[in-house]
Amino acid sequence: MSPRMLLISSITIFLALWITASAWAASSFSPSPLIQEIVDAVSVDSFVINVDHLFAFSTRNTVSDTLSDSTGVGAARRWIFDRFSQIARSNGGALIPEYFTFEETVCETFGLHRNVLATLPGSIHPERYFIVGAHFDSRGREECDPVEFAPGANDDGSGTAALLELARVMSPYTFENSVIFMAFTGEEQGLHGSEAYAAYADSLDLDIRGMLNLDTISNAVNAMGRVDSTSYRLYSMGPTGSPHRQLTRLSRWIGAQYEPELEGLVQNAEDRFGRGGDHQPFRRHGFTAIRFIETNENTQEQHNDQDLPENMDPSYGIKVVRTVAAVLANLALAPEKPLPPEVTLNLDGFPRVIWPRINVETDFGGYLLSVRQMPETGPFPDETPFKRVIDVGDVNEFSLEEVIEKVEMVPRYAVSVAAYDTTGAASLFSDEVTSPFEVVPVDSLRVNSRFESL
Repeated sequence: MSPRMLLISSITIFLALWITASAWAASSFSPSPLIQEIVDAVSVDSFVINVDHLFAFSTRNTVSDTLSDSTGVGAARRWIFDRFSQIARSNGGALIPEYFTFEETVCETFGLHRNVLATLPGSIHPERYFIVGAHFDSRGREECDPVEFAPGANDDGSGTAALLELARVMSPYTFENSVIFMAFTGEEQGLHGSEAYAAYADSLDLDIRGMLNLDTISNAVNAMGRVDSTSYRLYSMGPTGSPHRQLTRLSRWIGAQYEPELEGLVQNAEDRFGRGGDHQPFRRHGFTAIRFIETNENTQEQHNDQDLPENMDPSYGIKVVRTVAAVLANLALAPEKPLPPEVTLNLDGFPRVIWPRINVETDFGGYLLSVRQMPETGPFPDETPFKRVIDVGDVNEFSLEEVIEKVEMVPRYAVSVAAYDTTGAASLFSDEVTSPFEVVPVDSLRVNSRFESL
């Protein structure tokens, strides 16, 4: 090569490296002040008032009284509808309350049933939906007893109270994507309300990007007296790279940005053994769906007259509500999810991650790269959360040489990509791509001085 060509080549390489380094340096993902404002608006007093109202109906069994103004499922659903309506009036009418009516045989009786929902339309993509749901029905020891005292304060008065609080704190704001706050009936007798709506949404091919199920979220003490007020569980359908599992990882990661005192425990199952919840019908109908639930579940205070407000821990439950508020607001603001990346090898043996640049949002900020080690053996390979989330800025390729300290022969790893905007909202992560070769363990990854592990 001539000296002139060598000089031009050197300048070209220098400029490419300078431009890439500048893009990395310009990357600026940080928690959103808007999302933090929403999280800070969540009120424990409002949450407790909602729980107390639901408790006061004595029973909310799916087949209980629908005519009384003070007891039964009918009074409960009208109160929820009225509460959504009050929230709508307080915030200029942006929130749209309605009933979703369906016919179903429950407890051997055919009849009409109603979910209660409220929609907050998106300003840019009203056709894209994120759903947060909880079941407002309750039951006692007898599944189909319409008059037995069934207070259901925690199961699932806590989730329904959270739903109403989320609607209250989010409805004053405008989001890019639509949000549906939905209270389901018929959960205790077989997920009837969620199945009816998921089937309906499937038949219309609604673009539901994610469903968050809040069920039993405010108990910190288990039957043995053990206390855990610093974590919650996230359940989703596997396998390890499924969109459901990816949503739990994102939820855990986003939640920690705004409620750092609470740790999300990603579980290796769609729900507890032998149990289920309203996220499952959505998953069966092809929608991404996950469940939030307390860590210390006390089954001795479920489905009986001991599921009382005084047995809950609102100071713990409200931290879960704040976590969900952060996750839901982030999703409602989020840009489009990137396409899956490809992983190749550089000539020096280091892996390079490349992904298509599809994001065209006017407020686009950059990309996040997640790295997750794949356990080589063991019965629970699906429970591993992200080990690193790296802000790579406005680029569409990244060499892991920048963060790998040394190369060793170790188990495989998985990578995925999310987009973020200038407001501080992160998209869903892409499908994971598992490396076809072995590299450094994620625990040995270090962050170069130019990067921050978020």
